[in-house]
Amino acid sequence: MKRRLLAFICVLSFCLLGSTGVGLLPISCSSSESNPSSPTPANYRTYTTNFPIAENPISQGGVWMNGKTDGVDWSDVRTAAGLAFGTQVPPSGPPYNDSVALLKGTWGPDQIVTATVKSVNQLSTTFEEVELWLRGSISQHVATGYEINFRCLGGGATYVQIHYWSGPLNKYGDIASTTGPGLRNGDVVSARVVGNAFTVWINGAQVLQGSDKMNRYTKGSPGMGFYYQGSEGSDFDYGFTSFTATDKV
Repeated sequence: MKRRLLAFICVLSFCLLGSTGVGLLPISCSSSESNPSSPTPANYRTYTTNFPIAENPISQGGVWMNGKTDGVDWSDVRTAAGLAFGTQVPPSGPPYNDSVALLKGTWGPDQIVTATVKSVNQLSTTFEEVELWLRGSISQHVATGYEINFRCLGGGATYVQIHYWSGPLNKYGDIASTTGPGLRNGDVVSARVVGNAFTVWINGAQVLQGSDKMNRYTKGSPGMGFYYQGSEGSDFDYGFTSFTATDKV
């Protein structure tokens, strides 16, 4: 099913976001940051971008840290005008050296990340994933935090998963997973953490919930990532065309 097969899969019924009483943040078509100091109840942090310029790795004035540049063992995220995408050299299995970029600075523990997906030339023979990160941290040879990944494929062969990363390369575990509902070009994906509880949406419809009963990480940065495995396709076939993170939850 996937290069990181879960021991169990919980398939949740889809419900509209409106029925949860939780609203999603709109995605802004600009690159900006507000309230960059340590957040307080009256001083939240938000960052939004549509990746206006090409950078390798992504920097946007030094606000991002990257998997290879800062973490050594993982891969960087790069941008073309209007797109963020991965730089991973496709493996046939481990190592899971995903492309990762996390926002720098101090963020409140409760976070929401929302992004618009590019996904073209989808192939069932490859694993192309877009990832939202919550409470992430990366330094030399160490990556921690929560990764929510979505396989870029339409139909029932796809999945949404919540993982935690716990330090060295390939050190991760599973929190929750569901099959479907499929991911297509232009879809909007969102993930939220409040306390130890996670909620995930596609196009405003809730698709997955889970909780980290171990409360592994209570702080860290939001971010994004990408994973590629296969011999066909290209890193440029999938990515994000816009991205918003906030700790105003």
